[in-house]
Amino acid sequence: MTVTDNVDPTIVCPAAVNVFTNSGCTATGVALGTPVTADNCGVASVTNNAPASFPIGVTTVTWTVTDNAGRTATCAQTVTVTDNVDPTIVCPAAVNVFTNSGCTATGVALGSPVTADNCGVASVTNNAPASFPIGVTTVTWTVTDNAGRTATCAQTVTVTDNVDPTIVCPAAVNVFTNSGCTATGVALGTPVTADNCGVASVTNNAPASFPIGATTVIWTVTDNSGRTATCSQTVTVTDNVDPTIVCPAAVNVFTNSGCTATGVALGTPVTADNCGVISVTNNAPASFPIGATTVIWTVTDNSGRTATCSQTMTVTDNVDPTIVCPAAVNVFTNSGCTTTGVALGTPVTADNCGVISVTNNAPASFPIGATTVTWTVTDNAGRTATCAQTVTVTDNVDPTIVCPAAVNVFTNSGCTATGVALGSPVTADNCGVASVTNNAPASFPIGVTTVTWTVTDNAGRTATCAQTVTVTDNVDPDHRMSCCGECVHQQRLHCDRGGARNACDRRQLRCGFGDQQRACLLPDRCDHRDLDRDRQQRTHCDLQPDGDRDGQR
Repeated sequence: MTVTDNVDPTIVCPAAVNVFTNSGCTATGVALGTPVTADNCGVASVTNNAPASFPIGVTTVTWTVTDNAGRTATCAQTVTVTDNVDPTIVCPAAVNVFTNSGCTATGVALGSPVTADNCGVASVTNNAPASFPIGVTTVTWTVTDNAGRTATCAQTVTVTDNVDPTIVCPAAVNVFTNSGCTATGVALGTPVTADNCGVASVTNNAPASFPIGATTVIWTVTDNSGRTATCSQTVTVTDNVDPTIVCPAAVNVFTNSGCTATGVALGTPVTADNCGVISVTNNAPASFPIGATTVIWTVTDNSGRTATCSQTMTVTDNVDPTIVCPAAVNVFTNSGCTTTGVALGTPVTADNCGVISVTNNAPASFPIGATTVTWTVTDNAGRTATCAQTVTVTDNVDPTIVCPAAVNVFTNSGCTATGVALGSPVTADNCGVASVTNNAPASFPIGVTTVTWTVTDNAGRTATCAQTVTVTDNVDPDHRMSCCGECVHQQRLHCDRGGARNACDRRQLRCGFGDQQRACLLPDRCDHRDLDRDRQQRTHCDLQPDGDRDGQR
């Protein structure tokens, strides 16, 4: 049995496609989509007749489906290609031209724009006028392609007026000042002007009021292009009125150090002029002599016109004399603690108009210390000046002192002498004694002590003398050991044990203490045999006033 497929396949095309042209005025690589197909025995193939490149406009694509029995079916899909690329245009360069005699520009060469389009240019036009007015005109160029799409660009055409206007000023003007030293309402006249494109304005810089002298008025003509031209006109204003002057009042002044008057304040004259004062001067000297001087004042106005007046200046002497005192004087006292016959020297005096006398208030006798002498100078006008000179009197005589007689006393139980009556020294000084002191100790040691007495006078000068105090030990030998030991102990003396032989100086009284035994051998000798348990030393102390002895171990 033979079975035949008699059922056609089915196909539904993709939706219609709308695309734009590419640079070649076609559409390539168009995505058509996929049709929907079916068949009871299966689809063998699906094809279409789409071109590789779609032209501008509408193209119908036929899709064909074939089943496995060779049966077919078709459908149609439209592809519309639209030109959406505007043409391009580049205008010619801007054009700059000058006006002709009619103040416009004609026959201007605009040049040609550069155009292009993917589907071809249909036309190029512009809106340029036949005659360009002065100023800037914008020319619009339009390009149209074969699809009717357009593009524009702008080109400027600048027409410049290069012809300056002309102007001829009115003639120069000469006038006189009014009461305010100016000229107002001056008739300047009218300049003659012209321009190829017409005059827009004519102006000048003339002031409402002209000052004295020559003023230059600048006239300016401006044409309709803003071009200008100028000319100048002179207006001369003349002053014919003299100035006036009233001098300051007469002046009375005093002389300075040079018996003249300088830096005198003359005052200020009262001046006036319809056109203003340029200067006020006088012939006053830098230095006025004593007496009356006539000063001439001169006023000059701005036109150089002058007027004068006179002022009287009277100079009187009122300058004090000057005085410079002699140098300070330093002298010594005499026996009466004063100084007489002091040579003070002579002051230096001066006066612009002469000195009449020089005096001072110096005393006949100067006391010790500093005295101020006032010198006075008087000039011929009775004016005075003073200065001060110092006279210093110094005591250069030392005081005198005679000490009391030497004193001899015995020791007390402590091996010293206290409460010693020294007596009083005899003192004297030309200016008086201030104090008498001595350096006597409260307790005199055995032997000879020198007491120094000092006298100080009222000037602080001093003198000294020496008194001896001799202390003798008059205690029996049995008691002398204790006496000598305490004497040594009170003076806090140290025993030198540092050699093979220990010397004991009578001034230093070197003796030691500890566990000891003492024996006073002679009335003037103390033999201390000290047994130091650590050092096992023995020291011999010789208190003889006439020399030293060595101790024996």
